[in-house]
Amino acid sequence: MFFKLDADTAARKDLRASDKIILAIIQNYENQGKAYPGRRKLQEKSGLAGSTICDSIQRLKNAGLLEVQQQGIGKSNFYKTCPKTQPVGKTDQSEN
Repeated sequence: MFFKLDADTAARKDLRASDKIILAIIQNYENQGKAYPGRRKLQEKSGLAGSTICDSIQRLKNAGLLEVQQQGIGKSNFYKTCPKTQPVGKTDQSEN
């Protein structure tokens, strides 16, 4: 299976490779604005440990790239990817 990210997200230095992998997998499962792959599915597709996946999801939330709607114990969360608000690494500095 092939997953891809947009160039700006792929180039972000504030995200780990595992974060980018999880984001790409979630984007692949997204249908009509929501995705709901469970942690086992994310582990299966990424080859990452469950704790790494949880850490990645938290970093993606903090970076503003992912919204998580919790459904309850034993149920898969709903994920919604967020549009980029500002490219990372670029500052608004005017040249004189």
